[in-house]
Amino acid sequence: MSNALIPQIRPAGGQPLDAHQRKFNRLLAQLDKMRAELADWEAESARFGGAYDELVRPVLAELRGHRADAARQLDALLGQKGWTRREGLLLRELVCEAAAGLVDDPGLNEAEQAAFKALHDKHADIDFDTENREAMAGMKGLFEAMTGLDLGDEEIDSEEDLLFRARQRVHEQMQAAQAESDGPVPGPKRRKPNKAATARAQREQDAAAAASQTLREVYRKLATALHPDRATDEADRVVRTGRMQRVNQAYEAGDLLALLALQLEIEQVDAAHVARITSERAHQLNRLLAEQLDELKAEIASRHLAFCDGYGIDPRQPLGAKKLGRLLHDELAGARAVLAMLRLDLKSMRGERTAVKRWLKQVHQRLDDEQLRGFYL
Repeated sequence: MSNALIPQIRPAGGQPLDAHQRKFNRLLAQLDKMRAELADWEAESARFGGAYDELVRPVLAELRGHRADAARQLDALLGQKGWTRREGLLLRELVCEAAAGLVDDPGLNEAEQAAFKALHDKHADIDFDTENREAMAGMKGLFEAMTGLDLGDEEIDSEEDLLFRARQRVHEQMQAAQAESDGPVPGPKRRKPNKAATARAQREQDAAAAASQTLREVYRKLATALHPDRATDEADRVVRTGRMQRVNQAYEAGDLLALLALQLEIEQVDAAHVARITSERAHQLNRLLAEQLDELKAEIASRHLAFCDGYGIDPRQPLGAKKLGRLLHDELAGARAVLAMLRLDLKSMRGERTAVKRWLKQVHQRLDDEQLRGFYL
């Protein structure tokens, strides 16, 4: 739902807006932007997925087969004698990269994945599971930096575990905020704070309680007005039941904007009334709006990470929903380029010893360019 349904506060009687009212308007604008971005992610990622399945996946399936052939051929080459130390190290590096890329490939069955994992560990200095743990630790740190969430000290086993932990932390933060607004939680005794700290804590507690009370007040008014028992006929009951479900969902989610929009929808309040929110009322509402904004940011970050994980895209690159069309073009072009290169490489791997050595020299020159390293195999 667009925040445009909720009007911003306007100056009244020639008096400028104060800090709380300006913050209210700013939060509305930010929420509008975040909700629009989330809607864009839903629409654009669906379009991307359909086109990706049609255009890119067939190329990736062919590429997968060639990568498996390359990994086996590289392993066979390593079983031969006569390589220099430099050539042997490069062959090991190539077979480990090729095998690691196939361990979690969803296009392979479990037995095939296990075989490539064993092939990786056969030639690697660090086994696949250890490398994976280190990679997950890095992704965890990146996600924490992007969202501001603390995912704890426990190890993350997979991308799915990371997303589950992130959603769990968001839920815990919302519960903690609700508990704060309902009253102080007993805790261990601490040194007596000074008067300024005590006053500040009291103000924060009062603001949280007022915000929670505001949410409950809006909910009660809507629940009273929309209760199905007040229906005049069956058609009215159906409408009321649908709206009441929306009210309950919004209240459970702490979605103040959805509740205010419903008030406007059923004409409990008019737009002019909302636009005349007082400074004190704005201060109470701002806490709820800020919490919603944090939740939306975390949801968008989660969508971004899940999208990147689903399509094997580096999550560190900035990626907006409106750029997915260009991304699809780049992914298709990149897959075709790698496929063409790998076909040539396989031909060289299967050649005579002198041809293989010449190819290894060319590969070493390629890998001197770090930008090409991530593109190979």
